[in-house]
Amino acid sequence: MTSIGRSLAITGELRGDEDVTISGRMHGPVSIPNGGLLVTESARVEGDVRAARVVVRGAVDGTITASERIELQASAIVTGSLSANHI
Repeated sequence: MTSIGRSLAITGELRGDEDVTISGRMHGPVSIPNGGLLVTESARVEGDVRAARVVVRGAVDGTITASERIELQASAIVTGSLSANHI
């Protein structure tokens, strides 16, 4: 699993095949077609997200597409559309 800590801000594209936890800021698209993405309460993602599984506890500004499921926790703030087999 890869973690992006609270104090990190990344601008660019994030791509990979392993699970990723974002606790900081991500400005750009995220693509994890064979893994899971966790957006923690302290995180802000500005860009489209594609992953097998997505759990959002923080903020996402962009389209979220999951091949398996999207889970929105009570603390989630999403501005954009959702697409998955299970939401």
